[in-house]
Amino acid sequence: MTNAVEIQVISKILTSDDEGLVNELCAFDSSYYAVYTKHIEFILNHRSRFGTAPDVFTFLAEFPDVTLVEVSRETKEFLIEGLKQNKQRILLLNTFNKLKDLGSGDVTEAWEFLNQQCETANQLNDTQPMNIIAEAKERADQVVEWSKSARIPTGFAELDKLTYGGWSTVEELVALVASTNSGKAQPLWSKVLTPTGWVRMGDIKVGDVVVGENNDNGRVVKIFPQGEVDYYRIHFSDGTFAECCGNHLWKVLDKNRRIRKNKNYGQHMVLTLDQIRTDYKDKKYSVDISDAIEFESEFNLNQDVELNEFAHQIFLDKCIPMCYFTAPVQIRKDLLSLLISTYGHPSSTDILWEFDFDSESLVREVAELARSLGLFVIIRNCDNESQGFSRFSCICYKDNCKFIEDIEYMGKTECQCIMLDNVTHTYLTDDYTVTHNTWVCTKMMEAAHRAGFPVAFYSPEMQSSYVATRFDTWRAHFKNSDLFQGKYTDDYKSYLEALRDDPVPAFIIEDKDMPDGVSPRHLETFIKQHGIKLLIIDGISYMSDDRRASSEYERLTHISKDLFQISKKHGCAIVVAVQANRDTKDAKDEKGVPFPSIYNIAGSFSIVQIATQVFAMRQIFDKHVFEIKLEKTRMAKNDKNILSYSWDVNTGNMQYMQGDESEDPMLDIPKATDIIANPVGPDNTGLDLMDLMGGEDDVEF
Repeated sequence: MTNAVEIQVISKILTSDDEGLVNELCAFDSSYYAVYTKHIEFILNHRSRFGTAPDVFTFLAEFPDVTLVEVSRETKEFLIEGLKQNKQRILLLNTFNKLKDLGSGDVTEAWEFLNQQCETANQLNDTQPMNIIAEAKERADQVVEWSKSARIPTGFAELDKLTYGGWSTVEELVALVASTNSGKAQPLWSKVLTPTGWVRMGDIKVGDVVVGENNDNGRVVKIFPQGEVDYYRIHFSDGTFAECCGNHLWKVLDKNRRIRKNKNYGQHMVLTLDQIRTDYKDKKYSVDISDAIEFESEFNLNQDVELNEFAHQIFLDKCIPMCYFTAPVQIRKDLLSLLISTYGHPSSTDILWEFDFDSESLVREVAELARSLGLFVIIRNCDNESQGFSRFSCICYKDNCKFIEDIEYMGKTECQCIMLDNVTHTYLTDDYTVTHNTWVCTKMMEAAHRAGFPVAFYSPEMQSSYVATRFDTWRAHFKNSDLFQGKYTDDYKSYLEALRDDPVPAFIIEDKDMPDGVSPRHLETFIKQHGIKLLIIDGISYMSDDRRASSEYERLTHISKDLFQISKKHGCAIVVAVQANRDTKDAKDEKGVPFPSIYNIAGSFSIVQIATQVFAMRQIFDKHVFEIKLEKTRMAKNDKNILSYSWDVNTGNMQYMQGDESEDPMLDIPKATDIIANPVGPDNTGLDLMDLMGGEDDVEF
């Protein structure tokens, strides 16, 4: 670091055309240099004799072994602060050397020298806090100026009104607290389907791709070990079962949502197993059967010649080779058709086909093959004791779902959750059963950019191109499930062409973009370089600390404080999404889903303590509702307002729902229907701070 800042300053002096900057840098004499002392003395002597710094040619003629460096990105403040820290290191080193030389017999002289060095170091502190007495007019004018500053829309019109226009560009550190109360915890031995076959839950790794509902495949972005927890076995109407813990999510329909005349027909609910266990016998919950699975396996087979021969061999061997279970869909369909045509029975009203054979293992393999093709099948033992033979049957029905028939407590075992980046957030577990994180940040990003503010989004868990599809969905309501799979319409391609002409930048930062680690210092450089006015951080725990920390709590505290200082210094609002721990069981209200506790932030509570505003968020899956609750603010009357929205993130449509929870007259919004109709976006046109505040009386400090 010493060598770096010294040669950076020297290079800046020799190459800069800014005479004022050169004067400021030359105000630091050679005592601020440890390695390039002779070099800076040559420059300063040249300025003293000729009135200007030497040019590069003159300097290199004197010091041919020196290599100057590019310093276009380093600011004056960075270089000056570096020199001061350099001087402090030099003083510290000189102090240790002097005390060592003095020895134990020169205690008095040692103390005198130490005090002198401390005094010299203190003089390097040029802190100049505001004198609110002498600078009374200046500070008053500053408040007026700040009140006129543009505010950044949040993407939620009602939240903008609650926050007097959106995020502040004077100073703003916002914490969005999301709950991790709902997960996908399963025993480590549970099977998870991947594009190449089944994998044990305990063997899943971050980066693995797993098969989602209807081939909405997703990448595992995070794994959450749960330790030993209670787990249950769910028995389905097709004779299959799956095992999971109580907070595992399931996408289900109840008996009312399967009746066509009901208004909520076909609208799935996403419930935890604990919720399902309370009333499953009465509600008759069903789970959809996924479409035929598309595997990613190489399979070379001449269907016209080899498939018939191979089917015959299957009956002789009484088993289906494993490679056929991951063969292309059409190969599996053709093979199943051949097997059924040989040992099948005609279909009836409810039955598509029935396959009989004297080998239970082969019948079970046929059932697995059928389930991989999205078919509902059950297995029956057709033993006829009087005639002395055993026979087994695989029966395929026309159903497209299977029912939860029983839930059995099994005990305790090691479990874990996986977080996916696919649209449906589902994956297929044992026997091809479908099971069931935030879009808020990308909505805020899109709203700020649309209002003309340069924005940046730190995404440690999802690649930039995938995050960008969510931006597109919020901006123009393209179906995200299609974008995520690269299914582009001509309208989308035209949209992309037009988007390129927008002069306002929007960046998505990944860890690979900053090889030394995404830290507050590196983000500050990026903010200054691109004029960023809103920085969103969706993963503060992944960030690097610019200082030494002795614990994880201290590390996150350092990062939180540094981010707030960056916001104040550069007028950039910073929004940080954090997670609460899983201990909000007793905080459920009549809606059955708790708001996360801000006092149990994963890793560190410091971000909530420092933040200017804190919001808790929850999603009520079965009602397609998202809610934001104001928990802390320095600039608004805080009545714990709850803002409710019906929304469909897959199409980027959202509508505010006026509920009983929000009685604040500031939120005088027309009541919305429960069904999403038209997108609602923030509109701050013509609003200033005082208009949004509705006067001064509502402000609470």
